[in-house]
Amino acid sequence: MSSIKASHNESVASIPKKRKPTETSFTVDINIYASTIRFVQQHWLMEIPKGLLAHPKYCITDTLLNDLGSQNKPPNLSEEEYKAWEILEILMNTHSKNLANRFNRWFSSDTAQIQHLLAKYEDKHSGDPWAAVLILLSCRKVTQASKIAQELGDHDLASLLVESEKLNVRQNAQGKVKQLQLRGTFKELTGCHQKIWCALGGQLGYCAVTETVIVEDMDWMLVLGLHVWNGTCASQTLYHAIQLYNEALAYLPGIHNILSRKKTALPPSNCLWVGVLRLWASNMPNMAATKERKKRRSTDWNTLSVDEWPLHFVWLLTLLRSDWFSSDEIYQCTRRWCNALCEVGLAEESVFSALFLKDEASREALIKTILNSRELKNEGYILNELYIPRSWLYQAKATRAHLAKDYATEADYYFEANQFSKAKYTIINHLIPAHMFNNENGLVSRYLSKLDLYGDKDNEGDILLNSYKLIESLPKKIDTAVDDPEATKLLKDDIHFTIKSLKEVQASCAHEDNLVFFIHRICGNLLKLAAGFNDHVFLEELITATPLTPEDCQLNIKEFSRCFLTSFINQACI
Repeated sequence: MSSIKASHNESVASIPKKRKPTETSFTVDINIYASTIRFVQQHWLMEIPKGLLAHPKYCITDTLLNDLGSQNKPPNLSEEEYKAWEILEILMNTHSKNLANRFNRWFSSDTAQIQHLLAKYEDKHSGDPWAAVLILLSCRKVTQASKIAQELGDHDLASLLVESEKLNVRQNAQGKVKQLQLRGTFKELTGCHQKIWCALGGQLGYCAVTETVIVEDMDWMLVLGLHVWNGTCASQTLYHAIQLYNEALAYLPGIHNILSRKKTALPPSNCLWVGVLRLWASNMPNMAATKERKKRRSTDWNTLSVDEWPLHFVWLLTLLRSDWFSSDEIYQCTRRWCNALCEVGLAEESVFSALFLKDEASREALIKTILNSRELKNEGYILNELYIPRSWLYQAKATRAHLAKDYATEADYYFEANQFSKAKYTIINHLIPAHMFNNENGLVSRYLSKLDLYGDKDNEGDILLNSYKLIESLPKKIDTAVDDPEATKLLKDDIHFTIKSLKEVQASCAHEDNLVFFIHRICGNLLKLAAGFNDHVFLEELITATPLTPEDCQLNIKEFSRCFLTSFINQACI
């Protein structure tokens, strides 16, 4: 899987927004994706554990794999994918002793393909009648190969081929080659005839006897088939036969190993059924260690990268064989699959797909990310059939409202989700700063009342609202109290107390920048209006009490100086 690591607690931006694809790609994607989801929806179970706080568990049924490899397969499944599911069903549902035989029967069932490969190889070795025997052995057509060998006059070879179905005949074949060499007749055999004897003796790479690579000029399918046939001739398992192929392609020192690797055909990286076979071999019990498995994936048959496979195919594979992947690989695949579903407008299906993550924290984080970024067409399905908590849906709506700067709606959804602390945070940090200076005090008052209703003990909202109301009424109060020392003192105390309260609000907890800016704005306005008292000492006291930065304070001193000078000139002119 991808080597890129991603945090499970992803931001909203991690699910990409819709882009407008071409009509053709959209049609293909949505058909394949939708049919994949519908197929899985027919093969899943949900277990609801006991206890109110327990999360449901989601799993697939045992019939999913069988239906993928049968006529019950989902529509829009390509022939390549169908073969991959067939081979997986063979690998998973066959006893190890019978696995190689069943694989060989499946491998050799495509008669048209065999005829094509036979004709292609015979063209390269025209005039050598034994080419057909070598190809038939690669396709496990041992009976036919033995019959042709009999017709061509090598009765010993024909007998050994028949026995190879039941016995380990390698030692007999090796003895026969040595016997022919001693007689000096081995070199008289045709090139393909020599290769058959050597292959029967267990040599498929460079052979010193023939001074050639046995599988040279053979298509990769024939090379793979010959290795499987050769392995079963030695009573080995399919896994060991695959490892023989791996060894032929390994980067080992020595001129003969280099020559063997160069002349051995490599399977294409985009062949799904071969990829599944390789993935299976890399996860055999003796390859179960994570480090060794990753090492094997990176060295066998070049790099095994399932990231290049169809995304819906890999996701299904993680459902069927989660033990073949690390937890991070499964998460990354599921995340990419959910992203792809969202891009074609299948948000509900994306949530359904995320349910199969076994780690609860990862599952919850991914589902919330999906809900945060997409409007759902069918909330009832999400709530009533998938049992997604209603609070998750409200929180997601609140997040989308926040992105739209609709802070009132955001707060409402947090109240619905019983997330009082988040509702309060939204009101204090976003709603009040955004609306109070826009003469929307009615809206602000309504939501501050909601905080009181839910038992807000800090009264931060009331402090902010009362501070703003003081700014509105202060010019008139100053004019009224200018000739009344007692009223002036009470008004100064009120301003001083308000600024002190604002400083406490800012220091009480970490707030966002817009609230800090809003508090500074209120304090700046209070300082500007307080300059109307023409009391430099009082203004200095207020500046000391404010949460303003030194730069802000310098600005307000200049404002005070200007106001004081203006006031002094006006009084002198009277």
